Amino acid sequence: MARRRSLLRTLRSRRLAVWLLVGLAAWSVLGTGLKGLFGSPLFVVLVGILLASTTLCAWERTRGSWREYRRIGVVSESRLKLLLERPAASIPVGKETALAEAARALRAKRLGVRQDANLVVATGGRWGLFGSPLFHWSLALLIAVVALGQLTRAEGFIGIPEGETRIDEADSYRGLEEGSMYPSHSGLEIGVEDLQVGYVVDGIDRGAAPIVTLARDGQVVAEQRVYPNNPLRYGRLLIHMQAYGFAPVLALQDPDGTEVGRETFLVDFDDSAPGGLTAVDFELVDAEGMADRYWGRLTLSLPEDGGSRGRAVFELHEYDTVVATQEVQAGESIDLPAGGRLVLASVGRYARLSIVDDWSVPFLYSLLALALIGVALATFSPYRKVWAMLVEEGDGGVRLNISAKHWRGSPTFAESIIAAVEAAVGSNKGAEDGS
Repeated sequence: MARRRSLLRTLRSRRLAVWLLVGLAAWSVLGTGLKGLFGSPLFVVLVGILLASTTLCAWERTRGSWREYRRIGVVSESRLKLLLERPAASIPVGKETALAEAARALRAKRLGVRQDANLVVATGGRWGLFGSPLFHWSLALLIAVVALGQLTRAEGFIGIPEGETRIDEADSYRGLEEGSMYPSHSGLEIGVEDLQVGYVVDGIDRGAAPIVTLARDGQVVAEQRVYPNNPLRYGRLLIHMQAYGFAPVLALQDPDGTEVGRETFLVDFDDSAPGGLTAVDFELVDAEGMADRYWGRLTLSLPEDGGSRGRAVFELHEYDTVVATQEVQAGESIDLPAGGRLVLASVGRYARLSIVDDWSVPFLYSLLALALIGVALATFSPYRKVWAMLVEEGDGGVRLNISAKHWRGSPTFAESIIAAVEAAVGSNKGAEDGS
């Protein structure tokens, strides 16, 4: 039993919570650059201990607050004894109206007052009793949701040419990160339309901004123009515009001019490249069906007029030797060594979308709001309680004994209450003495 109490005391300690938070903060910094850290056993253990510590603190504070709430209208024997033997202040008063004057002074302090024959009990901020429990329960749930969210979320990039769609599935992503408990992708069709570069909103250039559509079984379920600080939210999905680039389409024709295949490539901006854009490498199959003999490289140049049509250079390689080089524009082609032609069918744009699949986001915001409400209740409406009791002395005199309690431990609360009551009953006593 003693060992159990010691363990519970350790779990409830602030020092442990602080060290756990420091450790998790350091872990989070590492996790921004390394993969898999948020799903590691050590991370789970640290979060589990912090969750247990916060839950115990929340439970302890809830019990204390509920116990105090049930005693709001009750004056215990121990409290009466304290009022008699160790009051915070004991003021000599006239008997007739002193208690009423004290009650009036306490009401002026915005406290609710209950008055009996020789006792006044004043309380304020009763809902503030539950500010700290609300904050701690919100924090405990927040920790649980963050941890579970990290284990069940996915995040990555999908490049989608303007006018095309991609399925929300693992094969469509680049740089995909999935939590160890991630269930599955949505399977929605993600489309990009009307990709505008230099999109202006309220006189501010928002950069590249496409219209992103989400569809299921061909039916559009969500549609929105996406640009910085204006993501598309749908269910668990949060879609941001990350960047844009060019999307050349290469078409392969046989010697008779019949198209036998086409593929869209994604080209990104690259300041270090001669043309300002990354080069595209692709394989070519020779007459014997071998795919390792010939290969090609397509290099685009940035359009001088800002449009989507620039120059492109085809390079054909046989192993490591360049066998042909030709500058082309959209619609032009180059002859292949094995026969047929390779056509630069078109050069469009593509949008690189950052897609986060995370169910926990709305819950995180809600729990943060609850935590802030708890802090506000505890800070701006703390629970306060005052007892004032008339006590007759052996010589026939009467004193007003006062005790005060502030839930947040304010050192000035009792002083201000005593000063207000002294001012009220003192003036009253003076009036009675003068009569």
